[in-house]
Amino acid sequence: MEQASRLHDITRVVGFMVATTVAGGLLAAMPHWRTGAPAYAAAAQDHPKRVVVHLTHTTDDLHAAFMALKLARVMQSTGASVHLFVDLEGARVADKRVPGDLRWGPDQTTLGELYDALVKAGGTVVVCPHCARVAGLDEANLRPGARIGTLEQIGQILMDADVLMDY
Repeated sequence: MEQASRLHDITRVVGFMVATTVAGGLLAAMPHWRTGAPAYAAAAQDHPKRVVVHLTHTTDDLHAAFMALKLARVMQSTGASVHLFVDLEGARVADKRVPGDLRWGPDQTTLGELYDALVKAGGTVVVCPHCARVAGLDEANLRPGARIGTLEQIGQILMDADVLMDY
């Protein structure tokens, strides 16, 4: 009985900690009390939005690959700084051995054209090191603008993101 009581107390403390953490996050996101401006507005003026588009598909789901690259370009057109983080099958989008002339849907734009436009506009492509190894990717067969990241670099890119889109 005493163990059940201790377990109940621990559960209450953990529940309180979770609730206060969530409440603190909500309060931080609320408008600033004096100016009426969102708390994050000042930070947004210091730098362009940092967007990470996480792509886990290429030839196994061309729809997802095309949507990710198209929306990445849309985000760039608004002035955002865009990183394309590719892992799992998505790592193959950075492989120059994969044909770039792949098309999906009614649009005649190719996957290679979308990729090249993203990079030309300043986008970076970061490949998961484990997924690169599994796909047989190394620096010699990466498309221009792509690099194999370290886990630390990928973690930092994700933590620095203002927006994260997942495909």
